[in-house]
Amino acid sequence: MSFVTNILLIYYRGRKFEKEITLDYLTKLNNGYDQFSQEMSKKTIVFQVDWNTFLNTEELWNNYIIPEFKKSKQPRLISVPN
Repeated sequence: MSFVTNILLIYYRGRKFEKEITLDYLTKLNNGYDQFSQEMSKKTIVFQVDWNTFLNTEELWNNYIIPEFKKSKQPRLISVPN
């Protein structure tokens, strides 16, 4: 899901402990995940999946993950869908 979608879901759920999470913290967390993905993609294949598009993990596995592994096992970052 997008960063904005995640923010909206947190606030719409109405959980008190989640409402106390600051936007600054969530922004830093999101940036940390992006940096981590970039660093890991130098060592292994990293898939960034748009879960707004994929709700079915079998479809994701069969149509994207397996074909990407068959192409090459070189470290890289793959955004799904492209």
